[in-house]
Amino acid sequence: MIRFIKFCFLGLLLVQISACIDQEFDTPPGKAVQVEDISTTTISALKAMHTIGEDGTPIPAGTVVKGIVVSDDNAGSFFKEMVIQDASGGVLIRINRGDLSTIFRQGKQVFVMCDGLNIGDYNGLIQIGYPAAGENIDRIPDTEIDNHIIEGEFIGEIVPNKVSLSDINSSLYSTLIEIQEAEFEDGLIGSTLAIPNGGGTQNRTVEDCGGDKITLRASDFADFAGAPIPSGGGTITGVLSVFGTTNQLTIRDFDDIAMDGPRCDGSGGGGGTVDGDQVDISAIKALFANGTTTGPNGFIEGIVISDVVSENTPIRNMVIQDGTGGIIVRFSAAHTFPIGQKLKVATNGVEISEFNGGLQVNTTTAGVEDLGQGILPTARVATIEDILENFDAWESTLVQVNMAEITGGSTFGDANEISDASGELATFVYNDAVFSGDELPTGEVTVTGIVSEFNVAQIILRNKADVQGGTTGGGGGGGG
Repeated sequence: MIRFIKFCFLGLLLVQISACIDQEFDTPPGKAVQVEDISTTTISALKAMHTIGEDGTPIPAGTVVKGIVVSDDNAGSFFKEMVIQDASGGVLIRINRGDLSTIFRQGKQVFVMCDGLNIGDYNGLIQIGYPAAGENIDRIPDTEIDNHIIEGEFIGEIVPNKVSLSDINSSLYSTLIEIQEAEFEDGLIGSTLAIPNGGGTQNRTVEDCGGDKITLRASDFADFAGAPIPSGGGTITGVLSVFGTTNQLTIRDFDDIAMDGPRCDGSGGGGGTVDGDQVDISAIKALFANGTTTGPNGFIEGIVISDVVSENTPIRNMVIQDGTGGIIVRFSAAHTFPIGQKLKVATNGVEISEFNGGLQVNTTTAGVEDLGQGILPTARVATIEDILENFDAWESTLVQVNMAEITGGSTFGDANEISDASGELATFVYNDAVFSGDELPTGEVTVTGIVSEFNVAQIILRNKADVQGGTTGGGGGGGG
């Protein structure tokens, strides 16, 4: 966190800052994406080129297949592999690079240029990659990724195919499915999904009310490895695979498990409440400042001040504020908590950390109790100088700057700065925010936003309404 930054020094830094600093990595500004459909075949037709158990099959020159990414390695459940699917099926691609979701996030369309690649299988699961001995497939080298994987547009996350375990067949391998009436085996209740920090990947049996079963593969390196196995029933979503003759499911993050209802025999269920004593957000900040990185028993309670609808906050982040301060809540998956919602967030054992300077608690939506619509806190009226001098205390809270001016570009998404008589500060708007390309008012304005840090100080605009006053009517422009 910024302890204190002299305005004159910060001003020198800000001239080099773009408002397009990306807090949830996506296509870099200025990088073109493939819009035209250049595919020559479907995933199912491509998979039909290989016979299970036989040597890897060279893919014919000129073959291009497209698909939408359904895997996600953010939580550590997938490693150096990406799974894509189209309307005909899905396939796993082996790639020698980690953190693939920072570029190829869920819902992104990609085109696979298959020249020089093979299609084979590993114990029955068909894969694409570099040629290797026998039916095996090697990972595409890091240096060759750009030659084989072309980014397309963000299409939107795929809705999982809702199935019962008796419906599962090979046509569903490497696709996203949601298993209905699911629960973990009785004997697993009280255990964790995996054994964290080197305990090894675990096989956990999930069954449905018809008595059919599937193996859940849970990595000890996943963020949710130490999460307790739910005692209730409901649904579980994941990417279907096979190992030999055993069907397996890999969840992308803990939120893929929704088992708060009763089990098939009527027992279990519950959830949705957070217990313990309330902890002030300022106390969480003080703990971290003194070297503590694990949350205390209890919960924080506050109002959501970020706006998920405007898409100017990472899809896994929200910002909440109580009477003592504000903080980022980082989930393991996308959330839908709207601005103004009052929430309890469990802090028992959660990780407290910084990401590029922004303090956050890391949890899952299962650790949140929704208390309904709350009352938004009144934004603190302050000058730019005030904000910089009180940055630590005010980080992740709402401020309002009067008699201000925004300069730098013609749209909200350009590299803009807000200034008043006391100084200047960067504003931040994502390229993908719904108001990014809207015309920015000129002249004297009132600006409301969230005090934020992404290596440097900035104000995050929640939506277009955060800028009031000024005049519009000039030319348009593109997002930054």
